[in-house]
Amino acid sequence: RTWNDPQVIQLIAPLRDQMKIADWDEETRKETGLTVKELLGLFDGQLVVGVYGWDEDRSQPDEAVMAASIGEKRQAVEDLIAKTRGEQPDRYEPHGGETLHLVGDGSWSIVKGVFVITKSKAALQRAVDRLKGAALPGGRSLADSAQFQKVRRRVPSSDLLLYANLESVMSIVKTKMASNYPPPGQGGPDPGAIWKALGLDALQAGFLSVDLAPEAGQIEFHAVAKGGYL
Repeated sequence: RTWNDPQVIQLIAPLRDQMKIADWDEETRKETGLTVKELLGLFDGQLVVGVYGWDEDRSQPDEAVMAASIGEKRQAVEDLIAKTRGEQPDRYEPHGGETLHLVGDGSWSIVKGVFVITKSKAALQRAVDRLKGAALPGGRSLADSAQFQKVRRRVPSSDLLLYANLESVMSIVKTKMASNYPPPGQGGPDPGAIWKALGLDALQAGFLSVDLAPEAGQIEFHAVAKGGYL
């Protein structure tokens, strides 16, 4: 009912026009030979996108990773990539019994029915190792995060989930504040005191969950603090 409600349709109509959603099929068919629906049909499960190392001084993140479940559609995905690649050749490199495809600024592979594409070869190697069950040397993945698992248990079937590590974000903001003002003893504000007064020091994570069910669509936003959900 939510998405079919006349008032909701009227509300998002300007956004549809601005994003030219009606033209998406034509554009994607021109580039890939498939409609948007057919492209999405290549995925049979979850699609995950992650970025890190991105701040106001850079136009791109240090790393970006996308992983999508494609099941038994490996050949269809490889054919699509070959078609859209044009004249740009692949460089191949074996890793852990899998084939890494190194193309321009991106690297991709298909492991156990999961299509993975990253900015760097090193990130792709880590993703392949992780998909094959290897532990991350000296590091942890998002799946290891107790806060992320807590969020997943709360919204186990969401169609879209945006998750942010607020502890890391707040740490970056505090550092920026401290660098833009004089020290507290010299007339500047005390970022730590401000953070604590506003309760921001207790924030650990934030997430936006979207359920696109046509009869009962739902959007949730929550912040996770040390004492529970806000």
